[in-house]
Amino acid sequence: MKFSKVLASVAAATVAVSTLAVSAFAADPLLSATVDESGKPVGAKWELTFDDTVASWAGNVDKIVVTVTGQAYVNGALGGNTVANDGWAASAQLESKEAGTNEWTWDSVGGLKAGKDGEGNETGYLQAEIWWMNAQEDGSAATATFDKIDFFDKDGKLLATYPAAEEVKPGETEDPTKPGETEDPTKPGETEDPTKPGETEVPAEPGESSGDVVNPGECSGEPVNPPTGAAVAVIPAVLAAAAVATTGIVLKKRSK
Repeated sequence: MKFSKVLASVAAATVAVSTLAVSAFAADPLLSATVDESGKPVGAKWELTFDDTVASWAGNVDKIVVTVTGQAYVNGALGGNTVANDGWAASAQLESKEAGTNEWTWDSVGGLKAGKDGEGNETGYLQAEIWWMNAQEDGSAATATFDKIDFFDKDGKLLATYPAAEEVKPGETEDPTKPGETEDPTKPGETEDPTKPGETEVPAEPGESSGDVVNPGECSGEPVNPPTGAAVAVIPAVLAAAAVATTGIVLKKRSK
C-alpha cells in the first residue's frame, strides 16, 4: 500500500472518531444555574412543552428521574398536573448533598394530564425547579445543571428522555468512511490511482518498479546502492542485450 493511501486511511479513521466524540457530547443541559454566593438562583426552572407526541405517553408516567450535576449542595422539587390528583401535585423536596452528579426521583406520579380542556387550554403542565444552591467550599461561585430527565411507566419502562438522543440518519455524508461515498481514495473503481489494473501506467523512473518508489536495498532484483543505483540497474540489461546479439551472430556464422 502506498504511503499516501495509509495517510488517507488514518485521516478517515480520525474524522470518524471525532464525529462520534462530538455526537456523544453535543447535547446541552436542560437547565444551568449559577450563584455567586449561597442562595436561591434566578430563573432556575425547566418546563415540559406539551404537544401531541407528549400526550401519547404522558398519561402513563409514574416515575420521573432528573439527573442533576452540581459543584456544591443543591435542592429543589418537581411538580405538575397529574391524572391521579386531577390537578396539581408535587414531589417532596429533592436534594444533592454533595458536589457531583445525582438523581432526583419523583415516584408514584399517577400519570401526567395532557390535552385541551373545554375552552381549548392545555391541561398538561410539568416543571423541575432548583430552590437553593450553596457556593463552593472555597466561597467561589457554583453551577448546577439538569443534564436530562427520564420518564418511566409503572413497570419501569422508559417512555421518553429529554433532551432526546440524536440519531445518525442513513445516507449522511459527513463520515468519509461510509460505503458508497467517493471521498476515500482507497476505494475500488476510482481512476485517480495510476497503478490500478487496466489503467495506463506512468513510465517507471530508473530505480522504481511498477510506479512504486524503490528504496535503496529494497529492489526485487539486485540491490541498488545509492547514488549509482540507476547505472547498476541498467548495465545488466545492456550486457544481456549485447550477449543475445553476439550469440545470434555466432550461430549465423556456424550455420553457413
